[in-house]
Amino acid sequence: MQLTRRHVLAGLMAGTVASRTIAKPTGLRLAAEWEPHLGCVMALNDAVDTYGIRTTELIQKEQATIANTIAMFEPVTMLINPAQRNRAQKILKPSITLVEMAHYDVWTRDTLPTIAYGPANIPIAVDWNFNVWGEKYPGYDRDRDLAARFAANRGITRSRRCN
Repeated sequence: MQLTRRHVLAGLMAGTVASRTIAKPTGLRLAAEWEPHLGCVMALNDAVDTYGIRTTELIQKEQATIANTIAMFEPVTMLINPAQRNRAQKILKPSITLVEMAHYDVWTRDTLPTIAYGPANIPIAVDWNFNVWGEKYPGYDRDRDLAARFAANRGITRSRRCN
């Protein structure tokens, strides 16, 4: 049985990775939803070739509303492509940290690593090797190594394994 992201995330929540016949400890732990966390990371839409300029700007405006609201309660980091800096500064609150990191997709749940905690509560960036839904869409080549670049930017050890 091939383990999917869903299996592994469920296993991490329980501290194990399940297979058809056994469950083995991973040594990793996911923070519970109710535990404090360090903040929210988003990626500003830049898929003009998919949505067109008008729709992309509308998406960015909606993203800004969400980010600006979250920023009232916790730190927000927004990943931007270098050419987006001026636009981002216009629509986002100054308290939001802008990080230039080439990307395409806005779904950071898919493209960024899952942060788990290993021994001594050390953060580990679990890289899922996002394959853009079977490389279905153009432009996502910028996201292929986004998890690795993000982990390096944050100084977090990256793992391609969950055990």
